[in-house]
Amino acid sequence: MTVCLPTYNGEAFLAEALASLSQQTYPNLEILLSDDGSEDATLDMLEEFRANSPHPCRLYRHSQLGMVQNWNFCIEKARGVYLKFLFQDDRLDPDCIRQLVNLGETDRDLALIFCVRRLDISPQAQDIPILQILWQHCQEIHRGWSQLQSRQRGVSLLADGRLWEFPLNKIGEPTAVLLRTSAVKQVGGFDTDLSQLVDVELWWRLLARFSVGFVDQPLAVFRLHPGQQTVKNAAEGRFDERRFLLKIAQNPIFAEEIRQQARWHWLQQEDWQCQDWRSHLQEIPPSLWPDWLQQMLSQTPQWCDRGEARAYTQGLMAISDYLLARIQEQPQPWRDAARVYSLQVSLSATYYNDVPLDNLLQQRRQILQFFLQSQGYCLDWQVSPQNSGKTGVYLETYLSQMPKSHHPIYSPKPPPQSWTAGDWIQLPGDLRGQIQRLREENLDELQFWGDSVGEIGAIAFLELHQLAGSQRTFWDLPLWETEDKTAFLPTGLTHSIYHSTTPHLGQVPEGEILDLKGRLDIASARVIFVTVVSPDDLTVELRETWAGIIQSCPQSVLLLLLSQTDEQSKLGISSRDRLSETWANFELSRQQLILVKPGDWQQQPLWWEMGDIYLDSFPINSPQFVQMALNKNQVPVLYYGKTRRSQTSVKHFPGPIPPESIAQQESEYRQLAQKLATDLEFRQETLNKLQLARVSDPPS
Repeated sequence: MTVCLPTYNGEAFLAEALASLSQQTYPNLEILLSDDGSEDATLDMLEEFRANSPHPCRLYRHSQLGMVQNWNFCIEKARGVYLKFLFQDDRLDPDCIRQLVNLGETDRDLALIFCVRRLDISPQAQDIPILQILWQHCQEIHRGWSQLQSRQRGVSLLADGRLWEFPLNKIGEPTAVLLRTSAVKQVGGFDTDLSQLVDVELWWRLLARFSVGFVDQPLAVFRLHPGQQTVKNAAEGRFDERRFLLKIAQNPIFAEEIRQQARWHWLQQEDWQCQDWRSHLQEIPPSLWPDWLQQMLSQTPQWCDRGEARAYTQGLMAISDYLLARIQEQPQPWRDAARVYSLQVSLSATYYNDVPLDNLLQQRRQILQFFLQSQGYCLDWQVSPQNSGKTGVYLETYLSQMPKSHHPIYSPKPPPQSWTAGDWIQLPGDLRGQIQRLREENLDELQFWGDSVGEIGAIAFLELHQLAGSQRTFWDLPLWETEDKTAFLPTGLTHSIYHSTTPHLGQVPEGEILDLKGRLDIASARVIFVTVVSPDDLTVELRETWAGIIQSCPQSVLLLLLSQTDEQSKLGISSRDRLSETWANFELSRQQLILVKPGDWQQQPLWWEMGDIYLDSFPINSPQFVQMALNKNQVPVLYYGKTRRSQTSVKHFPGPIPPESIAQQESEYRQLAQKLATDLEFRQETLNKLQLARVSDPPS
């Protein structure tokens, strides 16, 4: 029987551990002491113990192998039939080893025998959250099993319906466990890739192959104190449950049902909050990438927390870069992953992170090309050298305002009943059929009108094929920084990002405006901020910025005009609920927010007439509404970010704009809005300068 005591700077509690070892009633022991480069009095204490031990005692010294490596060294050097760990901060009851060995001797297939263990919490651990969780919820972990017997097949515990419930370790720490040495060496010892769940992972491998024994008596003490490894792992973010689950999911030692369950639990824990994408992606084997991508790409931001757009963008950039590199190295194993990516990837949320997307767009394009080619699509096509003089417009779906084009429309949709603008050619519903028909048309130019990037649709795949002499994609948002690969749709043809332009709203008598203010109970408001925004644009950052502005401006109101209904948005969640929550967090009155649905304001000029200051959205601007606000003599708060999509409102002005009228970050945006609200002279000066900048050739 080998007792292994791995140590590292353990002088605080080592004496108690050694004393409990000396008091064991089981006589046939060898003791293996393995120190990992201690710098305190640990080695002196071990030397003294070895000199006075009645049992054979070996002492090994290392230069910091690491915790798990030290444990495996002990296993390698163990000579006994059984192997028992005792950690430097724990204790064994005098009869612990004897009772565990006695049960082990009843059945040679018993590879793991464990007992009830008690927790001992030091006074210094009272204020450490992770230790309080262990103290409160992990006292009698053996009761987590549905049917625990003194002897049973290990697979019966792995089949327990409560296996995946907290805590995952329902056996206990190594101090409470006796191991059959041959069985441990057969399954391979502790996994050095793990830090926290390293013991559980070995226990489960042993359960998968052998029987397990249980002594229903408290025979060991596991100490909770500030210096233990669990506290260090918590502080360093090394609670490796995801890695543990991934290892279970891949290990053929486990039954397929267990592996599937592990895979499911692993996928449920995956999200966009990753600190090290490179190493995280390398851990995922190609066989699991399709399921993993399916899970990740279904989790688009819901604008519940700050930084969601940044986290999503960083993750999607890392995934695209890694996946494309693997495809280029070895295409075959990555075909399924490329298929999932190509059919599900959405870039919409990346628009709200003010960073260039050129590299991401290019990588996405290459992955989609690989997917299409792997499905047998021929992207190249020999265009007729003879000009046909024909130009066509492709529409995947109806736009909010249908184009009045003299060119034929090609679409898988039937023409609207009211369509009278020109030829409408209905294409087949399948992609191959559309490709064939468009090529048969022998077009000199094909224009794709619609979003080919935000969400995956037919345009995203069609534009990668050669279908005409020249092809252009028209949309309403500039995504490329280094080259203009997307022309712009005529104003108001889509509502995907830039909101559909409302027809010119005429002037309204002052009396009607005052009457509406009275009915809304805002007649006493000193300043009314107005904005037009889509529900999809209401990020936490934007909501909190606007709430901060209202909070800093006494007797102010935000009049928020929705450009789409919640049902029309991609998120499909309540704008009112999200804004009300933000207003409550800032302790603002409900009367300081007026939310107006599209149908209630788009035909009613009264709403526009009430505003004093227009708040442009960011980081995606709405230049049409900035200009409309200026038509109403409302001064806009302008945002000029780092990318073209966050600079459109400012660049929409033909003339120069004074720098003091532009915000380049969130804090400046708040300050500018507050100054415009409280300094009437500055507000009028800014309005005059912006009106002047609207002129193409302003006077010098």
